[in-house]
Amino acid sequence: MNKQGKLTRSVKRRSPGGKVLCTALVVTMLLTHTASAAPWQMRWNQLIFDSEIGFFGNVILQFASDGGSFIRPITKRYGTRITLESYIPTKYGYTFKGWFADPRIKQNQVTTFKFTKPDVLYAKWEKNPEGTN
Repeated sequence: MNKQGKLTRSVKRRSPGGKVLCTALVVTMLLTHTASAAPWQMRWNQLIFDSEIGFFGNVILQFASDGGSFIRPITKRYGTRITLESYIPTKYGYTFKGWFADPRIKQNQVTTFKFTKPDVLYAKWEKNPEGTN
């Protein structure tokens, strides 16, 4: 606990390869004389870890449409699950084949997403036959 009466802990989540998945996972509680934990303060795009209740806060999902139309990033509460069927970009001369977790080989198609860490999904396109758009 510091001199202002705040209890602060930082947590970093890493992938098995050691890459940092989430940074600045910070817990800040204001301590008072009457309660052990007074009101929480949370920023809009902050993921917080508490040893009693686990992770909570907001997580962002971004879309890389690879030359297709822009899909606005989505911010949801930690643990929320969505389907991606309504997030479909367009690209002249191509057919959209889905969202994928891997930007290069595009083999792991994602149809639903659970907000557990900030992430990016990548569009896969198939060129239309000549004469069609």
